[in-house]
Amino acid sequence: MEAMASGLPCIVADHAGLGEYVTEETGFKIRPISREYLVNELAEKIGFLFENRELICRMAEKAIERVKEFEWGAKADRMIEIYEEMVSEQP
Repeated sequence: MEAMASGLPCIVADHAGLGEYVTEETGFKIRPISREYLVNELAEKIGFLFENRELICRMAEKAIERVKEFEWGAKADRMIEIYEEMVSEQP
């Protein structure tokens, strides 16, 4: 989250929490099939980003937008929405 908040595209192993935060617009997820596969894919993605500076800029913008969804204020707003929906559905 800190990297995304700083506007960095992320390259993560698609396992547990990290894979849930990163989207196709904010970075790359690599299936952890094996250590060798993970290392090779990581190197490929780093090279790909190095060669595609415009993509870095687009992903950086999307990463900053995405991380805002996880700020405490946004979470509180979403909880209020849920509570209001629940109350309005009561007979």
